[in-house]
Amino acid sequence: MRRLQPKHLVSAILDWSPTQRLALLLALLFGQLLLYSVWGGFVLYYPEAQSYIRLSVLISLFPLYFSLLIYLAILYFCCRILSHHPHNHWHSVMQVVVALSLAIGIPMLATLGGLMSLGAGMLVLGIPILGLFFFQRWASYLLFAVSVLVFVVLVVATAFDYLPYAPLLTDQGLLGGKNSGFWLYSTIFFNLMYVGLLFGMIDQLIQEFKNREQKVRYLSEHDELTGLLNRRAVQQKIQLLLGRARRSTTVQVSVLVLDLDFFKSINDRWGHLVGDEVLTACAARLQQIVGDQGWVSRYGGEEFLVLLLQHSPQQAQLLAERICQGISQLQVRCDDVHSVQLTVSIGVASQAVDRVEAIFALIHQADQALYLAKERGRNQVVLAEPTVDQ
Repeated sequence: MRRLQPKHLVSAILDWSPTQRLALLLALLFGQLLLYSVWGGFVLYYPEAQSYIRLSVLISLFPLYFSLLIYLAILYFCCRILSHHPHNHWHSVMQVVVALSLAIGIPMLATLGGLMSLGAGMLVLGIPILGLFFFQRWASYLLFAVSVLVFVVLVVATAFDYLPYAPLLTDQGLLGGKNSGFWLYSTIFFNLMYVGLLFGMIDQLIQEFKNREQKVRYLSEHDELTGLLNRRAVQQKIQLLLGRARRSTTVQVSVLVLDLDFFKSINDRWGHLVGDEVLTACAARLQQIVGDQGWVSRYGGEEFLVLLLQHSPQQAQLLAERICQGISQLQVRCDDVHSVQLTVSIGVASQAVDRVEAIFALIHQADQALYLAKERGRNQVVLAEPTVDQ
């Protein structure tokens, strides 16, 4: 019985609660800011770097970095605490606090290296992706709107000399230092790491979309209880058979319609939970016996349908008898003392067809043969007589 493939652990992040996702984001930001602090410490002890970085500005940033680390840690632990109280109204407040903090903090940090630089562009372009991945929808819009507003204000303030452009960089730093190993490694350090994070998030968003699309497609074609094909999927298979029939003169099609005996009595006496177990056990045994010989579906209620290709009437009848015998060996426990033994009645119809209407006519014939099996005492197979013209 085909089942959905298990999701990857990382793609499951989107199924976390909003506060759990915020906690992960804050942890990532804490690590990123810690790396910036390490880079700043490296600059202080690397002579070549001092040609590109204003040490006075860098030194003044260390208290800010330390304060931000403490702030992120506090927000992180608040999110962790709230994750254990899912119905607390502070969840929305936390979304607003973190969104506003990022919307203001990221553009302001981008001004240190110049708002028109590659790094600043990556930071700002990454904000919508951060919002879609880690925030609720309304909070992601808040994050994007406020960050754009802050970015525009900073650009205007820089253009009119209210703020210096790239205060962290010297004049040589603004030129880029083409032959500087330090400048090359710093550019890779800041941009490649951030690009990798954004790429990972985009990849997971796409993967999650594909997973959910696959799940929707699976649920649209399969019965939720038994995992078998549903009536809609069977009709699609019949259309597929019609396509094959167009490429050849005829296609030998066999239809088995099965109905669990006394299923209503089982439901009435033992309840729907036992009834569901009966259906699941019957579906599993049916799929086990048929295998890849044909398509097995739950056609409705306690009725199942098997669609076979290139099986003669005798082969289809033989398979139906194997199914009947296999189901009769099943016992489903109702409680600690009682169990029910299952039986099934099967109607079989088989004929060469060349159009889709003939397949539906076969289903009707198999259904009539099923009623005849019920009248003859159940737990048996009846093969319908082939008609001259389908």
